[in-house]
Amino acid sequence: MKKERILYALIAILIVTNVFTAASYHFSLEVKKKSAEEIKDKVKKYLELSYPNSIIEISAVTEENGLYKVIFKINGNLGEIYITRDGNYLMQNPVSVDELISNLEKVKNFIECLKSKGVKFYGIANCTYCKLQRQILGAYYYEIYVPCDIYPEICSEKNITAVPAFEIDGTIRYGLMSLDDLSKLTGCSLE
Repeated sequence: MKKERILYALIAILIVTNVFTAASYHFSLEVKKKSAEEIKDKVKKYLELSYPNSIIEISAVTEENGLYKVIFKINGNLGEIYITRDGNYLMQNPVSVDELISNLEKVKNFIECLKSKGVKFYGIANCTYCKLQRQILGAYYYEIYVPCDIYPEICSEKNITAVPAFEIDGTIRYGLMSLDDLSKLTGCSLE
């Protein structure tokens, strides 16, 4: 009986401790929202310090997707900037996460299509144009990439004389290729 009371007391203490911990965590996450006027003043000060001797006008401050959107003019040139509701963080070019995911999925599917059609991209690590081609192809370039500095025998068999190079339908094509070029040559869709 005494052991049960001690056990119940310990459970009660754990529950109370967890409730207080959760409550304090919740309240620490709440953001102290600034007013639109405070945001306007803060952004104007930032712009005045960033662009000395310029005419700064704040045209509008609106809430958009949990952020303040500030539309401004610097010497008559229109611009926009986003700032968190607490006024602590500034973003000049926010990007939609859904848009990013969609674009990455399109590139992944495109590269998978190229791979399924036997397309190969030949290059070497320290080649500037090969690095640029890898950037053009995106994160999944390695699915079709053959590094000639690591596998010179493969590149020699294919008579690769310069890089970057692509093998499409058994034909070697040299030079940088845009995704549109590759799409036209292979029929793989970018959508």
